[in-house]
Amino acid sequence: MKFSSLIAFPLAALAAVSSVVGSATPTKKGVDIIKARQFNPRHGLIDICANLDIDLDIHLGDRDLVFGHIDVCLCLGALPNFLEAHAVAAAAVKLVGHDVVAARLEALLNAAHNKKNCSYPQHYKSICSSQDPCGWECTDGFVEYPTNKPTQCICPTGKTVCNGKCGDFPHGCASPVPKAAKRTLNRLEY
Repeated sequence: MKFSSLIAFPLAALAAVSSVVGSATPTKKGVDIIKARQFNPRHGLIDICANLDIDLDIHLGDRDLVFGHIDVCLCLGALPNFLEAHAVAAAAVKLVGHDVVAARLEALLNAAHNKKNCSYPQHYKSICSSQDPCGWECTDGFVEYPTNKPTQCICPTGKTVCNGKCGDFPHGCASPVPKAAKRTLNRLEY
């Protein structure tokens, strides 16, 4: 047996293995598995909110169609969910289309006399109401700070943050498993 034939087989096997292992982060259908397991905190948000008490009318051709009355506190960030969840808005979407209704509601929000530019901290949940369009509360175990006129959500002393949640983790903080993206409705008053 020749020396060259002894080397050829291991070299071919090494080349095949290195082409499979060659990428630094394995992917599945274009998704970076390592990045999908890393926690990405939800950052603070700026939004426009207003209390709307209006008839939803949309101008089509030479006439205005009135779809119904809307009396709700609404933020621009919640508009996509609102178009699906609110009966009047959903009926308008079925008749004239998503983009037309979204544009009309966005214009109504921007023109509202009581609109407010709202700033939210990390780890918040928006609570838009007629008394306070920019209302919010802390989630994931975080608490409002300072207690009078809070501006941020903090993890209290003695607790730790693990994958975006504040709490007691006696067994350490494990890597998160990627979760399927889901849409949730903001708390809306109908």
